[in-house]
Amino acid sequence: MATQKSKSRSTSHQRLLDIAQETMPGGIIGTFTVPEDINLVAGRGKGSKIYDVDGNEYIDYVLGSGPLIIGHGHPSVVKAINEQMQNGTTFYSLNEPIIKLSQELISAIPCAEKIRFCSSGSEATFYAL
Repeated sequence: MATQKSKSRSTSHQRLLDIAQETMPGGIIGTFTVPEDINLVAGRGKGSKIYDVDGNEYIDYVLGSGPLIIGHGHPSVVKAINEQMQNGTTFYSLNEPIIKLSQELISAIPCAEKIRFCSSGSEATFYAL
C-alpha cells in the first residue's frame, strides 16, 4: 500500500497500530499484510493517494482491492452517493436502483439471465450450488 518507508509515527498513530495488534489476528483486517516498518493507519484518501492518521501521503496501489479503480472520493461517485443518501442508504427490499442494476448486469454478462443479490460469499456459494 505505501510507496515509501513510513515517516516517524506519532504516539497516537503507534497506539492505533498496537491496538490493532492486540485486537485483530496479526494486527490486520483480513489476509493483506504489510511489513511492520511501512505499516500504517489510513486516515483519509483522495484520488490515487492515501494519507495516514499523521497526514503523510502515499500512493495507494491497492485501491480497496479493486472497487476504487477510479480512486478515492471521485467527484462523480461522491455526487451519486450524496444524492442516494437523501433517499435512504440500505433497503433489504426491492428498490428502483437495485432493479436498474440488475438490468445493467444482465446486459453486461452474456450468460446472465437473472441476478441474485447476496449478503455474503457463503450465501452466494449456496445459491450457486
